[in-house]
Amino acid sequence: MATITATEAYQAMLEHHKKLGEELVGRADAVSREVAARRPYGAAVASLVAYLAEEVLPHAAAEEKTIYPAAARARLASTVEEMTAEHVTLSALGAQITALTDGEAAAGQARQIAGLFTAHAAKENDVLLPALLADKSADLAGLLAQMHDSTGHDEAPASAAGQPEDAPATAVSLLLQAAAALARAGGRTVPARSQRRRGPRRAVPGQTWR
Repeated sequence: MATITATEAYQAMLEHHKKLGEELVGRADAVSREVAARRPYGAAVASLVAYLAEEVLPHAAAEEKTIYPAAARARLASTVEEMTAEHVTLSALGAQITALTDGEAAAGQARQIAGLFTAHAAKENDVLLPALLADKSADLAGLLAQMHDSTGHDEAPASAAGQPEDAPATAVSLLLQAAAALARAGGRTVPARSQRRRGPRRAVPGQTWR
């Protein structure tokens, strides 16, 4: 990785957060579109979960190894605790959405995942990273290089094969397995409103009741 300044490292981190957020929002929107159109939405959920597992969680694990300890030393320990807890919540929400069988609930949870990450990244961008940039004892460029070494990538999306060794491997593995299962199953569909009534359900061609 070429030598860069602390300001350049800061900008790279901001850009990567923006990329991750945009990708999650786009995938959450795709779930909502499929649900609203009463089409199978499992593939859209699988795409969201896979991106969370392959890219967001490895990035989060790399942060916990590098910039979070530096931020804790810069008197931001309480902020670091909050953000570490948000990483856990993101992982849990990703696992939960794979088990949802109601389309509207899945769409709502997809939006929750994207919204949580957007707020989480904003906190890093507005509080944590500026503090590290201003802290003369913190080497932001060096921390970025460590993140690169941890994920096997620069501040760009990480692949599943490039997960850090101490990433939440079990959570990542389970999320990926769930995403693959959803994709293989062909996805769930949302029953038409006319079918949502009491009494026995009738089979409707092209619909999957779960």
